[in-house]
Amino acid sequence: AALDEPDTRSWTMMPGQVLVARVPVAPGAHTVEVEFAGAPGVRRVATVNVAPGGFGAVVVTEPR
Repeated sequence: AALDEPDTRSWTMMPGQVLVARVPVAPGAHTVEVEFAGAPGVRRVATVNVAPGGFGAVVVTEPR
């Protein structure tokens, strides 16, 4: 027998908010630094290499 309730297990890991920034940059290696207003002194640093005509993406999660 099937239940009428959806399986919400995967929803529990969804973030409360998602912020997106798009910044045009020249091809090459770039360092991305993100600081969190709600956690003074906490920052994330990542390096992304952008190919000519391409794009890069960096995923950053907020500290808990």
